Amino acid sequence: MKLHKRFALLFTLAAFMLHGYGAYANPNLIIDSFSYPSKKIAQKKWVSKNKSPAVVFDKKNKNQLTFPCTFTDVLKRVYWDRSVSLNLAQYSSFIFDVSSQNPQIIRKISIYFKSGSGWYISNQPILQTGRQQLTLKKSDFGIEGTPSGWDRIEAIRLSPWKETAGKASLIAHSLTAQSDSILLIQGTASIPTERERHTAKTVTKRISEWLTDMNIAHGVIEDRDVSDTTLSQAQIAVLPYNHTLPIYEIKALKRFVQRGGKLTVFFSADKNLAKLMSLQLGDKKSSIPGNWNAMVFSPSNRYHGPETVLQASWNIRPVYPATKTGKIIAYWENSRDEITQDPAWVETEQGLWMTHILLQGDDRAKKDMLLELIGHYDPSVWFNAAQQAFRKMGTFANYNGFKHAIDAIQAESKKVSQKNKIKELISNAKTKYSTALSQYKEGEYRQVITSCHKIRNLLITCYGLLQKSKSNELRGVWDHQGVGWYPGNWDRTCKELAARGINAIFPNMLWGGIAHYKSKILPRSDTFRRYGDQLAQCIQAAHNYGLEVHVWNVCWNLNGASDDFIEKMKQQGRLQVSDKGKTLPWLNPAHPKNMTLAVESLKEIASQYPVDGIHLDYVRYPGSYTCYSDVSKKRFEKWKGMPLSGWPTSAYLGGTEIKNYQRFRTDQINLFVRSTYKAIKAINPKIKLSAAVFGKYPSCINSVGQDWGHWLKKGMIDFVCPMNYTVNLAQFKTYTKDQLAMPQARGKIYPGIGITAAESRLTPDLAIQQIVALRTLGAKGFILFDLDNTLREETLPILNHGIMNAGK
Repeated sequence: MKLHKRFALLFTLAAFMLHGYGAYANPNLIIDSFSYPSKKIAQKKWVSKNKSPAVVFDKKNKNQLTFPCTFTDVLKRVYWDRSVSLNLAQYSSFIFDVSSQNPQIIRKISIYFKSGSGWYISNQPILQTGRQQLTLKKSDFGIEGTPSGWDRIEAIRLSPWKETAGKASLIAHSLTAQSDSILLIQGTASIPTERERHTAKTVTKRISEWLTDMNIAHGVIEDRDVSDTTLSQAQIAVLPYNHTLPIYEIKALKRFVQRGGKLTVFFSADKNLAKLMSLQLGDKKSSIPGNWNAMVFSPSNRYHGPETVLQASWNIRPVYPATKTGKIIAYWENSRDEITQDPAWVETEQGLWMTHILLQGDDRAKKDMLLELIGHYDPSVWFNAAQQAFRKMGTFANYNGFKHAIDAIQAESKKVSQKNKIKELISNAKTKYSTALSQYKEGEYRQVITSCHKIRNLLITCYGLLQKSKSNELRGVWDHQGVGWYPGNWDRTCKELAARGINAIFPNMLWGGIAHYKSKILPRSDTFRRYGDQLAQCIQAAHNYGLEVHVWNVCWNLNGASDDFIEKMKQQGRLQVSDKGKTLPWLNPAHPKNMTLAVESLKEIASQYPVDGIHLDYVRYPGSYTCYSDVSKKRFEKWKGMPLSGWPTSAYLGGTEIKNYQRFRTDQINLFVRSTYKAIKAINPKIKLSAAVFGKYPSCINSVGQDWGHWLKKGMIDFVCPMNYTVNLAQFKTYTKDQLAMPQARGKIYPGIGITAAESRLTPDLAIQQIVALRTLGAKGFILFDLDNTLREETLPILNHGIMNAGK
């Protein structure tokens, strides 16, 4: 029997042995099975609205309904309503089982639940043709109007939206409400500021995506919805970032723990929550990069996951066991590979506590860590994760499974010089596959996952070896921290980058109010005081190894600046003001002193350091909602040549002056770019000016005042790096093709690839596909985001095998 068929048989047997007939006995609710006895009843239940076509009933297959999506230039959405009477308060997620035809016609599908005078709304993309399951977490739902609550659902609405005119269809199979045994509680009521609530949402989404990637079922609710009802079916509650919990939430979690539930908490400041978990909460600690660089677990019978998990944290809030039963299971390690005395993870009888949030980077190790920690409390997750590992080990690039990957790689390897190496790796992968099958048969699911990871790595390495390198192209990398991989040791960072095929580094050395180098214009940072002049050290090391240095400047944004500097700017009226009247920590480009400060700081670099380039980022406004300060009004009146009436509302979106004001904002940014270009070229004509820009052009002109097409056309910049951050290869190709076709763009477009961007997380095979695509389209180089542990440990080693071979 062939290996892949043996796996399918074992998969079925194992599912039966582990779960028996009770595998499907759960507290879920089938909201709609889309199974109706007749066309008349189906169309009476699902009522078409807004000139939408009626649902289509199939006599041959009564267990589904088709929702026709016919879009014209006028009809931008279709939708259907169904009346219900449901209490969905206890459910944490929803599964929509749906098939699609021509999904490229559909931009998204909105799923609504009506409650009282409002709606709960979730927008979901349809990413592929054929059958798929859309998982909707409760935290994914926005609010329209004033809904009465999840316990009073009166109607459901399905509404696909147009991407382009044409015909498509959605075939609905079922809509199910699910009570999850693992709940993520997103911080809302427990978070004091809007900015921190955004962080809480981001880290919750990150953990949710990791769990989903491992096939670990879970729900996501907001902490304002926490109650005995919402926790009733949960075994594990995860708090990704919940600062100070309301009393009602503490009480609900206390009852949850008393009945045997387990908590996993990240970076909370709540003393009551710490007390509930038998912990003593310490004071928050802050530091520059390098103090907390990794979490190191102590090997024990309790923990069998990765011993070291990389994470560069800048803050921690330590906790310590308050009873003898609690213990520290991981400590922080610094960038000098020294174990500190700062706890990273602590375990008590009530659960687990990490002393910072989980950041991006070293994602594979973090997934394995979470699986290990959660699996200790809920062993059933190992089976699901093992299934997923088997499914995914050969599913990457254009391969749809282990056998397909093996066959295709073997065929393609005949054309490359590394065929003997590939043959050896394939043989190793087959051996490990047999081992994984035996482990699966024995129910050794932890070992199965480890084996599958190794097999996937072997196959992706083979894929990397199949690729061809290219000479004479820019291969850059952004360094957001501005200290390299090893703070205080630029030589090591640059040596490794050069060995991996990188030939240009873009280190973030200055923001609107801070510098990591010996500046006489901007305040010097704590990083400068700890590690010295980062720009001088970076340039010396980079040039020693043949790397160009393009100094990354985050314009206008005052992140990292001292409170005193920000207050000084505020008192001088130099900060931006939003349409809500809120002062923002952004310098106003329209203020002459800010323009002078920005240009002079870059002239200082050009005159004092042998840089190869200056790279502008955030060279824009933060959004369409700014700036409406008194200074902006005066400068706008001067620009327009006449006094304004109705300020600021006349310059809001929809106002009588909005078009003029959008042009005014764009002119301020254009002036800065033009002034910077002239200034640095006067100092050294060889210094290249570049910018990280929004990929979607020209919409960014009106939204943020960034007209980078104008910069290219007028020769105000040497090249741009559109941030084409997406996991969708077709979308990446479309962005890049459109950008390369712009006037004066030839040789001046170096697309940004989001390896670890917020908008995209690219595995090495996806990165390879994007590099191949941009080369095929004619781009002369690219830049990778970001210089982090994932890039070092996972991405560059694979790219260097072929597509970015350092020898070519």
